[in-house]
Amino acid sequence: MDELPVRSVTTYVVDGVTPRVVAASARIEGLHQIEDVGTGLCLNIPRSATNAGEGIIPYPCGGGFSNMEFNLVDEGSGFYTIHTTNGADGLCLNISQAASSPGDGKTLGAAGNLIQWGCREGSPYPNELFQVLALPGNRMALRVKSSGLCLRDPGAGGTLRQDVCRPSQPNQVFTLND
Repeated sequence: MDELPVRSVTTYVVDGVTPRVVAASARIEGLHQIEDVGTGLCLNIPRSATNAGEGIIPYPCGGGFSNMEFNLVDEGSGFYTIHTTNGADGLCLNISQAASSPGDGKTLGAAGNLIQWGCREGSPYPNELFQVLALPGNRMALRVKSSGLCLRDPGAGGTLRQDVCRPSQPNQVFTLND
């Protein structure tokens, strides 16, 4: 038991705790904007680009634009592919170069950063499979199957990337907006 002075605030960080995996549900599958709780920004394909390799950036939510809408598809065993819907058929979100280490969050398309790339038919590659980790308040973290790292939003001026999972950090917590 910790004895603390009156009117003090203490924060405890608990390492080695893993959030539970969300079961497949209609709430997850389907078309959504993916909003970062920390910044209030949504995943966005810049300039509505339809080319493979385009980086994914945070951008103000709303407007109903197809470059901000993604189709989450249940691939079984708690994993989802995230398909783009901005007019390019067969593109999914993917960790660039199948990197196993964190991305820099600065360079569009750099290793470890989030990009759109051709979806593999049949059995998706592990760097395009995302596990949805349930957090309180209908929030979630998105863990990359190939690396075990989670998506992280660096905020305006950066690109989404994978990083060490710390779901207590708001920039790794997302909600799905319909």
